[in-house]
Amino acid sequence: MESWMCGVDWPKAIGIFKDLVLAAAAVVTATVAVKGFSKWRSEDQGKADLDLARRALKCLFAYRLEFSRSRSPVLWVAELQNDGDEKQEIRAKALARAYGRRLEPLRAAAVSLEAVQTEVEGLWGERAGNAIHRVLRTFNTLSNSIDAVIENERGGGEDFRADQAFGKEMRMNVSSFGSSRNLRKAGDKSENPLSAEIAQAVDACATILRVKLPHPPTD
Repeated sequence: MESWMCGVDWPKAIGIFKDLVLAAAAVVTATVAVKGFSKWRSEDQGKADLDLARRALKCLFAYRLEFSRSRSPVLWVAELQNDGDEKQEIRAKALARAYGRRLEPLRAAAVSLEAVQTEVEGLWGERAGNAIHRVLRTFNTLSNSIDAVIENERGGGEDFRADQAFGKEMRMNVSSFGSSRNLRKAGDKSENPLSAEIAQAVDACATILRVKLPHPPTD
């Protein structure tokens, strides 16, 4: 036994053991570092998702609010006073000014929502980006409908008399009177198509964005 122990190159053995210990320590350190980095990255990504989701939801609901304000039916009482055919151009210009003022805050809200759409689509994919795009399409629908109503007023109502279905659609787009919510309360099965579209588009978009918000733990 003693002869065997005497035959061992202890300095070399100790060196090998020391190298093994250092190698094991390096592996443990690397493992801990990777786990720590992964956790930090996950937390950082979670914070980024939360921040973007909050900003996107804020822009989304700001747009919905301004969209609703821009379609207030009160404008028809204030602006569409029939003072004679000779004042068609005056009434058309009055409508253009009134709706122009209404569209300014909506346009600003649309620009903000469009800006955040780029981030949303870049981080969360095409489905999320398309959800916001669907909401933004309502701005073009409303703007084009307003232009049609103004031109009809300028022409003394000839456009809508020639195509009554088109005229009805444009007026319903421009005014939120007869929105789906009000019609359901009144027991009417019909609904304002643009009111229904903005409601559905916002709800669908908000559902996608809320997935990125933290959820309370469940028991």
